[in-house]
Amino acid sequence: MLQTPALEETTVVTINYNSIDVIANCLEPLLEAKEIIVVDNDSNDQSLAMIAERFPSVRIIATGENAGNGAGLNVGIFAAKTPYVLIIDPDAVLTPDNFQLLYQGLQDFPDAAFTAPLMFIPRHGQDLWVMGAGENHAQSHLRGA
Repeated sequence: MLQTPALEETTVVTINYNSIDVIANCLEPLLEAKEIIVVDNDSNDQSLAMIAERFPSVRIIATGENAGNGAGLNVGIFAAKTPYVLIIDPDAVLTPDNFQLLYQGLQDFPDAAFTAPLMFIPRHGQDLWVMGAGENHAQSHLRGA
């Protein structure tokens, strides 16, 4: 479980659509967050029952339809009551320092509206795989690299 003061100011929002095989791994490290909201896009597996049983503090918002990822995230973001919102896919897992680095980025650049991680895939070595908004740049083009 992550332990950082920044989590006390953060609502975690994730989308669930039949994510029973992955969502527990996503939620477990984030349980220290002020609030966790799982927006369910009309799942038909047992994921909601599993979340309610294993993570009773998680707030589930069932939309009753699958309006897509963006619409579901909007529901969760509008329901958040904290100064910070962490959006995370249900199949993603933060390592212990990931969240603190994202939070620190916002502290270092107070005019920033958001921060996003870079994604590396171990089987592809240290080459940058994804950098937000569909952009793919060499690591040497990144600020601070």
